[in-house]
Parts: sequence; structure tokens; C-alpha cells
Amino acid sequence: MHIGLGFDEAYVPHARVLIESILRESALAAPRFWLITDREPGRAVREAVRRQVGDRGEAHFLPVEQVAHLPLSTRDSARHISQGMYLRLFMPWLVPAEMDRLLYLDCDMLCTGPLTGLAEAELGDAVIGAVRDAYTRRLADGGALPGLREEAGLDPQAPYFNSGMLLIDLARWREADVTRDALAYVERHADAARYPDQDALNHVLFGRWRRLPHRWNHMMGWRLEPVYGGDPAQASLVHCVGPKKFWTDEFPDFSEFGRRYWKYRAEVGA
Repeated sequence: MHIGLGFDEAYVPHARVLIESILRESALAAPRFWLITDREPGRAVREAVRRQVGDRGEAHFLPVEQVAHLPLSTRDSARHISQGMYLRLFMPWLVPAEMDRLLYLDCDMLCTGPLTGLAEAELGDAVIGAVRDAYTRRLADGGALPGLREEAGLDPQAPYFNSGMLLIDLARWREADVTRDALAYVERHADAARYPDQDALNHVLFGRWRRLPHRWNHMMGWRLEPVYGGDPAQASLVHCVGPKKFWTDEFPDFSEFGRRYWKYRAEVGA
């Protein structure tokens, strides 16, 4: 399976933790990681990641510098998000042309179970498979998708997906030139966007995405914590949406997922 991660220098440790969790929990045979960075990573980073992956998979670095000039949102809800969010938009054009699918993952996630079912998910004629957002449920929620009122073809009540996990049909993405259209949307609406890259993709891919089960991008991980009677096995990918991350002081000390994060981080030396 081909897995794409996009991150800047600040997120290198978190990307390494996610990689380690995938290698241990996903049940995938020799996954190939395509690591999209906002600049050429230093030699020490490249060597550390390749040693970490070893013979369990492959790691390829693909730097892209076009994100530095892209605009950010002025909304308080998006102040913790950097231009690194835009890296996912470039991935389908950077990976080898012969690839048919790519699984993109945010680096504030942990793999907690097998991903074999996700690798085999049926997309039909959709460009991507994604999970409906747990908090912004519809295009009209949270102040509404910027540009919604000007677009007669968009249904305000339509479901809104989270862009932290994208199962991408690469040929369809390229054919539709999703990258071009998403970047054009960002230039028009980023300042008012709730989450610029995510709003852009929901706008461009309206009616062209397949809804997948939330186990592939579980955004309410607190429900799975054993202290609350939950079961971490109910998800295969747990996602820390918002400013509270596995590694921040605000993250609960009792968290099973927090303990896993720090265990992996210590073991890989990140």
C-alpha cells in the first residue's frame, strides 16, 4: 500500500510516530511511505527515517516548496494550522505516475488497528474516499463553506468530509485537476475558510467523494478511551483534530492513545 504523509520540520517527530504505529499495527505488508515536506529535509532526518523503517517498508522523500506563499485563514479556529496543510494537494502529482491509489494521512494521527480493509475499500467512480467530519457535519455548519451561497450547484445540507484521511484515486484526481481547482479556491477564500485545504477539497469534490466508515478516521478518540468504557480496537486510525494533540500538555494524562504516542516516540528516538 502507498501511504502519503505531508509535514513541515515541526512535525517530523509526529510523522515518525505515525509511521511506527502503521508499521506495527496496520497488518500491511511492506508499506511504501511517500513523505512530502515543505523543504528538502536534512540528511539526519532522512537517514533516521530510513533506519526506522528498515526492511519493514520503504520511505521516499519528496520536497515541495510551493506552499510557503499560500494564504492562511484569519479565523480563530484555524490559527493552529500552518501552510503544511496544503502539502496534500500536491501529492498526486509528485508520486510515480504508475501508482493507482494513495492513502493520505495527517500526522496528528495514530494507527491502532489493521488497515487492510481500507486498502481494499471500494470507491466506485469517486475521486476520493473520506470520512464525514465529526464536528462540521454539513457544508452549512460552522459559519458555512465560503462561497456556498454563490454556488447554485452545492447543497448546504450535504455532508462535509474531514481531509485528515484521503483514499485517493490518482488517475481521477489528475484527470479532474483537483489540485488546480483547490488552489484556485484557496486564493479566493482562504482568509474566511474554516479549514482552508479541507474547505477547498469539499468545494471541488462535491458529489465526487465516497463516504467511508469512521473507523478509518476516528475524530472522537475520547469515546474509545478504556477509562470511559471504550475500546480502542473500534478504530484503526485515531485523529487528534483541533489544537490539543497527543504531545501537548492539555492532552489527558490518562489517555491510552497518549501513552501509545509517547511509547512510540521514545522507541524511535524522535
